[in-house]
Amino acid sequence: MVTDPWLELALILAVIYCLELISILPPPRRLLLEGVRRLYLSVSGVILRNPLPWSLTFNTESFPLIFGTEGVYAYEPHQASNRRPPGWGHRFLRYDEIEEHGVEANELKLNGGTFLKLSSEAWAQSCNEALHEVLEAPETTRLAVIRRLVERRLAPTPAAETLQNLRRTLLSARLHGTLLFAALTTTLTLFVATEWARNHWSRFAMLLVLLLLSCVWEFVRVHRRLYPNAVSDRFIKTFILALNLPTACRMAEALARDSLRHHHPLAVLQTSGNPKQFKRLAKQAWLDLTYPAPFAIEPSAEARDTLQTHREFEREALSQLLEHAGVSLKELTAAPQPSSDASWGYCPRCESQFDAATEKCPDCRTPPVPFTRA
Repeated sequence: MVTDPWLELALILAVIYCLELISILPPPRRLLLEGVRRLYLSVSGVILRNPLPWSLTFNTESFPLIFGTEGVYAYEPHQASNRRPPGWGHRFLRYDEIEEHGVEANELKLNGGTFLKLSSEAWAQSCNEALHEVLEAPETTRLAVIRRLVERRLAPTPAAETLQNLRRTLLSARLHGTLLFAALTTTLTLFVATEWARNHWSRFAMLLVLLLLSCVWEFVRVHRRLYPNAVSDRFIKTFILALNLPTACRMAEALARDSLRHHHPLAVLQTSGNPKQFKRLAKQAWLDLTYPAPFAIEPSAEARDTLQTHREFEREALSQLLEHAGVSLKELTAAPQPSSDASWGYCPRCESQFDAATEKCPDCRTPPVPFTRA
């Protein structure tokens, strides 16, 4: 039982800070960019983020709007609190039925109703810009515009430029967060260890308040520069930041979280110089496109056509990215080695192996492929 009130305060702040570092990762994936140098990938489960305030996390949910010949398709992205299977809450709307579109908070509105709910206003704005680009295109060139959107998302050069600009933009924010982190940890240590610090608590409190106000000011300045149209998102995050010292320490991460949404994770990973991680994610991305996971709720025929068109464009763009990276697609998608002489075949999506012929993989519901033995 802790009786010292200062020690209790230190423990409470430590618990709050540690809770911020734990992410439950449902699919799709989240990339963790540590010190803007190395990318790490986790497909599912629980990951402990880098506790230092200069680490950055980028969310990489699937492309939220899927464009086809006749209309636009969307399904609610997976959130940490939402582990529903793919296809839940899917919506399809024909282009000729869209009379108006816009953003309200973190929702994309079509014809006055909510078409897609997203995790941030900045992401909703990005989706709205892509939709506007497709709607403004003549019907004869619409597919070319959609192809260009997909290729742009998978192109490594724009992703590298965005990442480089982000490093420069967040330099001051990372410095502010680091100073606050150092002041907070030093203050808590002194309060627990020395009587002198407790007797002069007002000076330490004033220092922390001044640093916190400095972080809030810097957050608003950089957020306005990165996401000029995300007004309500900026207000909510600033309010949370001002009330939570551990969150303020990680302000650079909160600012960076939406910056690379319009880039595919592979395009970012290809610029980070981590070939092993790139190959692992590239293989999974290709298998997802070639053997897509069955939907929990079957979409309409129009929606299926839209998905198929979009997947074809993504496969073409992904092939170009792999060629640019010098990765052999044949080697990447080679069959796994049989685990035993009794292995009959494997699931091409998850590579689970089966001893006897079976109709579908129980996990992926994908038809297995038999091994070819010499």
